Amino acid sequence: MAEKRDSQLNDIYKQQYLKSIGKDDASKKRKREEALEYLDEWIAETHQTRRAEQMFRDGESKWRQKFQEAHQQLMRESYTSGTPSQGTQEAAEKQVIEEMGTQEEYATEYVENNLAPPGLLGLIGAIRDLLE
Repeated sequence: MAEKRDSQLNDIYKQQYLKSIGKDDASKKRKREEALEYLDEWIAETHQTRRAEQMFRDGESKWRQKFQEAHQQLMRESYTSGTPSQGTQEAAEKQVIEEMGTQEEYATEYVENNLAPPGLLGLIGAIRDLLE
């Protein structure tokens, strides 16, 4: 009986010690939430830079270029086959959306895949703290 009480007492001391150094479950959860909040803020700030906005416009331009290429291809096909060219614009847009998504989706993904923002040290620190 005394061993069981000693074991319970040791568990209580251990929990108090972990809480005092910030390694208990509640502290870990709080740190994780703070790190995720920091990451979300950092990402939002990064997407508001001039560079990100320019990359977004570049992505939109690439999407429009792909759309025009698809439209021209469909026009050529309808011309050579002798079928009417009505609806080629809608067909081209549908084809491009199926391949690449909407213009906004493509441009957003383009930014996310190609933007290498400065200030990665703070991000790395937050991730390191999160994994600690």
